[in-house]
Amino acid sequence: MEKLICGKTGTKSARKVLKSSPRARQPHHYVLFAIACLVRQRYNCAMASTGISKNEATAVMQVLSDYYRAFSTLDLQKILPFFHQPSLLVGQQGVFAAPNHAELAVVFTPTMEGLRSRGYGRSELSEPKLNLLSETAALVIGVAERYKIDGQPLDRAGVTYIMQKTDAGWKIAVIVLHDPGAAAPGE
Repeated sequence: MEKLICGKTGTKSARKVLKSSPRARQPHHYVLFAIACLVRQRYNCAMASTGISKNEATAVMQVLSDYYRAFSTLDLQKILPFFHQPSLLVGQQGVFAAPNHAELAVVFTPTMEGLRSRGYGRSELSEPKLNLLSETAALVIGVAERYKIDGQPLDRAGVTYIMQKTDAGWKIAVIVLHDPGAAAPGE
């Protein structure tokens, strides 16, 4: 069995594992890989929320704020740079592993077209709860609120983001859509 290496120093090694094994590219392997990375980082780092600078917490939340602003334009090219390559989307329809931005566009194109046809105007992240897992991983749980052009509520969904810090800054590595009432860990 191949060893998965996660974290800042092991990112390239982990990518090699995912690229070298056809089985490792299957969607459920991406889920297991993401979970393994988070568990390893959580276990190896005694820096949970209090040990990491407030600047990092601010940076994570700023990236998500900018992402929501970009998403509100429904311009696919504006949102893709916010995502890590590879990235993972988990929702009611199942798990979608996007190894690159081109594959990610496959999911977001029909979503954006559907929102446009429903009179979508903007989105915002409400009730965000941030947990910095390490220097390079963060967990944010909140509620995605969508509004129509006239400001009326359109829909809402619980959303969990796993963020990964890269050389280019914080990126969305995993999005999980769930019930808006789902509690953050420890609640």
